[in-house]
Amino acid sequence: MHRTTDFAAQLADAQGVNVAALYTNGLVDHIVDERDDASLEPREFCARMARAIEYELGSLAGVPVSELLAARSREVPGARRVGARVRAAERPRQGPSFRWD
Repeated sequence: MHRTTDFAAQLADAQGVNVAALYTNGLVDHIVDERDDASLEPREFCARMARAIEYELGSLAGVPVSELLAARSREVPGARRVGARVRAAERPRQGPSFRWD
């Protein structure tokens, strides 16, 4: 938009796509701390990410997929069915007129 990343934080805040807004609106289930810059501590960050993924997957173990999909559809208004998204992704691209269903 501005051809620079100098305004990225302000733009994210204005559009409500920062981590706090996404979490508040229920679009983020788990926040993993990046500290000041995850690239400065890659091993530690990856360990935190692995623990978060392990926790989230463990909390889903044993829950039928149909229940998970139904719950997600209730959490995210307008959420599409996973199967429909996969089928659309498997279609070949048709040039610039290609659209996701």
